[in-house]
Amino acid sequence: MTLPQELAGGLLFYGRGQCASCHSGPYFSDLEFHAIPFAQFGFGFNGFGIDYGRYNFTQAPEDRYAFRTPPLFNVTKTAPYSHSGVEPDLSGAIRAHVDPLARIDTSKLSPLDRAEFYQKIARWSREPSYAVELSEQEISYLVAFLSSLEFEPETAQ
Repeated sequence: MTLPQELAGGLLFYGRGQCASCHSGPYFSDLEFHAIPFAQFGFGFNGFGIDYGRYNFTQAPEDRYAFRTPPLFNVTKTAPYSHSGVEPDLSGAIRAHVDPLARIDTSKLSPLDRAEFYQKIARWSREPSYAVELSEQEISYLVAFLSSLEFEPETAQ
């Protein structure tokens, strides 16, 4: 990627993309729990196809669908993405993050799954950042910026 793309991605990350509202600090993570309505892949923590996130441990209703914000160093090397690994590439994860309805066909969901998805969106609407419109080019700029966070770990001596 070129420097102008990385710069454009950084400006989006810290600006209109609102990424830094959760991906902040020295690890590019606030290490807090936030709700993002990613699709569920697999059986989930409870084994019934629904992963309630932190709620599984706290039983506090406000923790439903909340997952810890992951640090972003070397994020380009850690596919698949989301808490359940449903997103195979980083650009898809960003798209699902800012526009969860873009790839969800609710007509293929059961009534129970559809209700669950609507609850995820309702919880997501209380987050500091949600529903950001990004073009595919802007998402590629964000990927370029995130690629600049790659590093090779030091080897033990």
